[in-house]
Amino acid sequence: MEKLDLDEKELKSPYSAFRSVFGTQVVATKGRVTYKLKKMRKKATHCAFDDKKTLVKNNEYIGEVFFNTETDKFEWRYAPESEEEYSILVVKNIFPIIDKTIEDVSSKNLVIIESREHLTHFHLLSHNSMKACLKCYKTLMKQFYDDYICFILYKNQGKSAQSSMEHIHSQMVCLDQIPNRLINNANEIFNKDDCGLCKRYHELMTTDNQYILKEYKHFIEYCPKYIYPYTIRILAKRHIPSLLALTEDEITELAKIIKISTNRIIGNFGDLDYNILFHQAPKIYINRWHLFIEIIPRGLNEPAGFEMLTGIRVTENPERAAEQLKSVKTRCVMCGEYYLGELGLCPYCGYLKLTLIEEDF
Repeated sequence: MEKLDLDEKELKSPYSAFRSVFGTQVVATKGRVTYKLKKMRKKATHCAFDDKKTLVKNNEYIGEVFFNTETDKFEWRYAPESEEEYSILVVKNIFPIIDKTIEDVSSKNLVIIESREHLTHFHLLSHNSMKACLKCYKTLMKQFYDDYICFILYKNQGKSAQSSMEHIHSQMVCLDQIPNRLINNANEIFNKDDCGLCKRYHELMTTDNQYILKEYKHFIEYCPKYIYPYTIRILAKRHIPSLLALTEDEITELAKIIKISTNRIIGNFGDLDYNILFHQAPKIYINRWHLFIEIIPRGLNEPAGFEMLTGIRVTENPERAAEQLKSVKTRCVMCGEYYLGELGLCPYCGYLKLTLIEEDF
């Protein structure tokens, strides 16, 4: 990664011109919340993400990933060659988080539609399709790298995770300035002399292995001490700042781990919603940041009256969470669903399970 001669003191949060409510930065966007409420309450009869032709016609098209059957590889395209076919489609967000009404901030809001089929559960994607998603994210970051300083990449899976569209998709918000939380993370966790996550990796491998779900060649999967119970963190072993630094082998392994991690959550808790957060370095911090991904279950322990009044969060013991999420992987011999948990009846169709090995993912 290139080294940048930027003065940290000259950088400011893109939200610095807006009000702070009890220490939390607030952005007021016109109509976005109302739109989400309507979409989430109303049962969809038509999915806009199924209609590539209209998305292209409305000038929302950014690019796409297409599977070439001749080369047996996924390829990136900047222009559509078909009105219907694609593997992954990237479009503009018509209800952007950071819109043109917010002054002094340049942004690009993208939606990555991750399946041509109307899939509603990300964990059901194949390993190769998840690998294609990661490559798509990386391609978009490269495409806009010269114009923006910060890439906010995340997935909201399900209504409890604040997704207004059931068709599986992720979002990327490109910003020319850095939100305060990322600045605080850089100063508190990734300080110039000592990376907190490199230190945490050493602790996990020596004294705190009770938190580990599985160690892989390039990553480690574990349960962190966190306000959201049963959160899974995927930490790169190498001190790298973002997806841009991943090798082909690392992308292949990361896709496999994300599929396994999401199935750990679905297997233990059923059809549970979750967020996937990609913690990546803003440009100025590429030398000190350490890439990690978090998968956060939603709806298990949302704040209630006590938490909202006191600010004290009640959560699950991470050792107990890790022990539960390590459960054997299983697949139903009747409906074919993958999930985790003790042997018994399938939570999807009630039939008996079949024990699996990890390679089946």
